[in-house]
Amino acid sequence: MIVIGVMVSITLAPGMTFADKTLPLVFDTQFQLKVNQTFSINSTGITVKFLNVTADSRCPSDVTCIWQGETRILVNVIQNNQDRGNFNLASSAGQQNLAVRVFDGYSISVGKVEPYPLGGKKLPPSDYLVTFEITKFGVSSPLHQFKSGVNSSDVKCNSIFQLVIKAADGSPACVTPPTAQKLIERGWAKSTSSVTTPDSTKIITLQQNNQEITLSKGQRFLLNLGSNYDWSLNVDNNTVISRVPNITVTQGAQGLFEAHYEGKTILGATGDPPCLKATPRCGMPSILFKVNVIVS
Repeated sequence: MIVIGVMVSITLAPGMTFADKTLPLVFDTQFQLKVNQTFSINSTGITVKFLNVTADSRCPSDVTCIWQGETRILVNVIQNNQDRGNFNLASSAGQQNLAVRVFDGYSISVGKVEPYPLGGKKLPPSDYLVTFEITKFGVSSPLHQFKSGVNSSDVKCNSIFQLVIKAADGSPACVTPPTAQKLIERGWAKSTSSVTTPDSTKIITLQQNNQEITLSKGQRFLLNLGSNYDWSLNVDNNTVISRVPNITVTQGAQGLFEAHYEGKTILGATGDPPCLKATPRCGMPSILFKVNVIVS
């Protein structure tokens, strides 16, 4: 017997998202539940209760189908004694599982759903055994990475923060680029970058989006838009400013630029989330960055 299925386009409900696995894995745990069972993770304060199976369109194991179907699971999530609500999770054979973003970057998703249905027989809720996974992707604190055995110079920083090494004890710290420059100048910290940052060097970040930047001829600036996006850069007039070649810049920076001649130009950048390259593609939008540069 051959069952012909229909491919269904899944629309994510509010609060639902594909888990973003483009960042380092900070937390990951798996557990199995039957209907009405709960599981608590003391370190996160999260408690998950498996409420019900709301739909099961999986292809029976004794049937040939052109679509493998999916299972929809209803769970309740409590964090630190606060009810986060009920969420529908979906497990689709051959596809990246849907996940609900619960809070603070944590995601809960459905992995294996047992048993597999047989043709013509509907499984009672009490028969289901579901494997859940709770993950958190991001960058843990620099101190946590350091204590975990990561070398100070290899510590990763979030967003537009820059890594510096404390001069006193060699421990890492993640600070904004302007703060890093001040700490390095005062001798409190050492930079991990091979780029020297003299007093005349500006640091341009996402905070300067759509602003006007004034430079003097010969002045340099470091463009540091962070590493959470894949950046494509464009300078309207490279005779006014251009990127300095053969310079290694700090983590999260896109280049060191120098002002050459008087004039005006626009430095633009498009940031694409890395998950756009995943299969399936995520729904995160790209972001645009632009500064008007005046050299006098």
